[in-house]
Amino acid sequence: MPRFAPFSVVAVAGGLVAILAGCTADDPTPLPTATSSTTSAAGGRLTIQYLADDGFTGLAFVEEGGAVLGKTRAGQTTCTLEPAAYTALVEAAATITKQDQALPTAGAGDGATVPTLGNDVGAVAVLDPRVVGVADTVNQLVADIAAPAASRQVCT
Repeated sequence: MPRFAPFSVVAVAGGLVAILAGCTADDPTPLPTATSSTTSAAGGRLTIQYLADDGFTGLAFVEEGGAVLGKTRAGQTTCTLEPAAYTALVEAAATITKQDQALPTAGAGDGATVPTLGNDVGAVAVLDPRVVGVADTVNQLVADIAAPAASRQVCT
């Protein structure tokens, strides 16, 4: 199946924001599947988006149970979140609604970004008061995705 590359942000039906990309060569890796938009975060996939230092939009998909698939410019990383970190992310994501449609933004300082945490219906910046308690976990997960396995802290 053709894969898509450089990202574009567009508004789609219902006020949702979609990230689209240009077509590239066939890639045998299965595409992630979306669940119903009425599913709660506790039973669905969590998504973390961030801007990398090189301008690439990185993604991390956190599946039920804490399995993580991270996508960076350098490739893909898989790991498993510590149970306490996974539980904290799920609890925070349960506060996100379909009206929440944040995108990752640049933060203060060189190379700083403000990632988003999303569930099956929406996404908020990790500085949002409802999820700020897991900002350190999200930021460490982003760092772990780019780090060698031996250096990871919350996702091994």
